[in-house]
Amino acid sequence: MPTVGWCENCNVPIIEARDCGLCGAVTKRLRVSDGELKPIFKLEKKRYEKIVEASLGKEYANKIPNSLSFYSKMGEIVIDGEKVFRIIFDKGSKTDKAILFKQFSKNDTKLRGSNLQKTIDANKYVLEDMEQESIHFLERSIKEMKDLPVVVSFSGGKDSTVVLVLSRKIESIKDNLDVIYLNTTIEFEETTEYVHWLADKWNLNLIETTPAHNFFEMCEKLGPPSRFMKWCCKTQKFAPMNYLINYRYPKGVLVISGLRSAESRNRKNFQRIQHNRLIPKQTLVFPIYEWSSLSVWLYLLWKKIPFNKLYKKGYSRLGCWVCPEKTLKKLKFTEETHPNLMNKFYETLRNFANEEKIKDVDCWIHDGKWQLRVTHYKHKFVCLTKYCSLTDQFTYWVVNPSSMRQVEEFMKIFGKVEKRGDETRITNSEIQISINGNWLRVKPNGNSTGFLSMFERQLEKALNCIHCGSCLGTCNKGALRLENNTIVVSANCIHCLECIKPKGIRKGCISLNYNTNLLSIDKPIT
Repeated sequence: MPTVGWCENCNVPIIEARDCGLCGAVTKRLRVSDGELKPIFKLEKKRYEKIVEASLGKEYANKIPNSLSFYSKMGEIVIDGEKVFRIIFDKGSKTDKAILFKQFSKNDTKLRGSNLQKTIDANKYVLEDMEQESIHFLERSIKEMKDLPVVVSFSGGKDSTVVLVLSRKIESIKDNLDVIYLNTTIEFEETTEYVHWLADKWNLNLIETTPAHNFFEMCEKLGPPSRFMKWCCKTQKFAPMNYLINYRYPKGVLVISGLRSAESRNRKNFQRIQHNRLIPKQTLVFPIYEWSSLSVWLYLLWKKIPFNKLYKKGYSRLGCWVCPEKTLKKLKFTEETHPNLMNKFYETLRNFANEEKIKDVDCWIHDGKWQLRVTHYKHKFVCLTKYCSLTDQFTYWVVNPSSMRQVEEFMKIFGKVEKRGDETRITNSEIQISINGNWLRVKPNGNSTGFLSMFERQLEKALNCIHCGSCLGTCNKGALRLENNTIVVSANCIHCLECIKPKGIRKGCISLNYNTNLLSIDKPIT
């Protein structure tokens, strides 16, 4: 786990609490979360001074020196190796406030702050070691998976920028390296501008991919995401990535990512080479997995690598500007820096709340209760069913004929397709499906009740499909495709039915899992 030490002689932080690279002194270990320290830039320093002054008085605001101080993951301002202030979010007033650590309540000693160049020089030997280890890890991984093309995932954040720099140092890939920017449609404008600017400056082979629908279109279809209904990662990230991989890297791809273990509790359990079951053709490698935030920042400053200007405003992490996992403190900060964006999202929340007749809408929005919402399904029966005991056949009549094109496409996963005039037949050893107009006739062979259940689930998927593309990742053959805003089953489908098996259906279909207005099949009349 990343740690940070402090050299009292040179008054600088030291990565991994190693000995100081300037004076050789043994460092004392700082009690900060996972080594997640970032340098405080001038713009954010002014912001913290205002917060401290409003909370504690001007005399305390003046304690923050003009030289280098640091900000921790837990909101602590670290100066001269000590935690001096902590910035907390007051839920009552919806504002940031500063509290003073006890050891400084009566301390009149002037705080010096650190020198940036001394900080870099004291850590240079550690950074060199980390750089070499990460490059060697990448070289080994690329050699072991030599059959896979190699790409870098570049989000425009500090970690992916470091990973991009490291990847371009590897001779075997640097001349034909694809750099993928996954634009979720809720990226900061500054981030997209930075990605494009750096791509031009460094002559990168940038591939920008976007989802089939922007975030706000999906909110209209599914309602806003929440911590219990987090559809946004699947539709805005996984779906476009699967789409890109299926077309550009059909046999799989090795993706170099800037993910780090210290970023969250969940990421502490990752392996350094990882697979994502929702993107089956992607193998992830994390060359800076054990780096701390301080390591990343000192590396960028040491190498004079240009970084996203949003960090200078006080952001410690970037990515989607709105997320149900974000704290109220972070959302309020985004409202402070980008009021137009947050007002647009608040309008979306308000419209949804009014439609759902939610009481006390302002509280629901601004107290973050929208982040805890769960689905309340409303079923509308649009497919009538009956069973004929003479023919041992089930008949389904779909009310809306415009749905039938999508229904017929979805049924192709079950077997061979034959056209007989106006009738389409799809058969395998377990089930026979006949489609004519608005009618579907289904006959299970023998005691194949399991196949009938899978057929009904696939029919409901077709009736409710919102063309988000999230189901693409359920097929490791790449047989599911998104073409002209429609899900298509291609000719290379082997009818394995992995995309429809019970364990995968709810996870694989965003609409069935999250849509509050489900179009359903009625119970068969026997």
